[in-house]
Amino acid sequence: MKKTLAAISGLLLAAPLAALALGQLTSPIEVTNARRGQVIQERLILNNSDDRELELAVSGQGDIAQWATFYLPGDRQTQVTSVKIPAKSNIEAYVKLVVPDDARNGAYNGTIQVSQGPGASEQKVGVGAAVGLSTSRKVSITVTDKEEVAFTAQVIPVSYDVKPGDPLEIKLLYRNQGNVLVSPQASVAVKQDGKIVGDETVYRYPSDLAPVKPGEEGSVNIQWPTYKLSEGKYRAYVTASVGDVTQANDFAFNVSKAVVSSPAASAPSSGFNPRLVVGGIAVVVALVGGLLVAGKKRKR
Repeated sequence: MKKTLAAISGLLLAAPLAALALGQLTSPIEVTNARRGQVIQERLILNNSDDRELELAVSGQGDIAQWATFYLPGDRQTQVTSVKIPAKSNIEAYVKLVVPDDARNGAYNGTIQVSQGPGASEQKVGVGAAVGLSTSRKVSITVTDKEEVAFTAQVIPVSYDVKPGDPLEIKLLYRNQGNVLVSPQASVAVKQDGKIVGDETVYRYPSDLAPVKPGEEGSVNIQWPTYKLSEGKYRAYVTASVGDVTQANDFAFNVSKAVVSSPAASAPSSGFNPRLVVGGIAVVVALVGGLLVAGKKRKR
């Protein structure tokens, strides 16, 4: 999936005398490897620079007209066909594009249209003339039979300081950038002075969690046992992987009886735990406080 950054898109379909009141803070939606049945979700930021509230219709146009449905934040179940934007403000909305199961391979082009026809808040141009406001966001989706595995992983230690015997807890945040479901497994190895200590462990993706869908995010929490470690400084090597798609990094942590609680992140109540350890190999992926971009693999 490839997105091209852009600035504000959306102008009046009006004569030069009409003032700009409606816009979209957007970038074109470009998907180059969509699969049949894939769901693509995008955020819309709509701007009203007028001094009046605007009620606007939202719709898909062109090839993707029947693929698009719209939702408001906090309720992704109830479809909407119009939104209200208070004067001098922005609002968020979401569009969901579902590629039909019978779509043929090829490029599909269209727009996300946000518009207001002449009415209560119409723009007046000249004598007795009225025009509606409209702004559009380009959509280009190419349907293909190729599978692509691509994801990012953010690895955040719950704490960099651990008491002897307490587990080293790590939160993993995933974003699926490919076009197939992913269930990343994680592995952890710990070294001191360049030598591996403790157990090298591999953690399967939790069976009670749904795989991460294309374009969506997921998170899990793993716990690495430190009971074999004495007090001292260590470095953890964490890898998230899907098949042979992996990337590795590391972070430092301390084991000390004099630990003062200094959490680096809040850990979720569910996720990986030692009962899910299935092996002892590791070369893994992690990036503390930043994004870790895994490689891409395509299957024909």
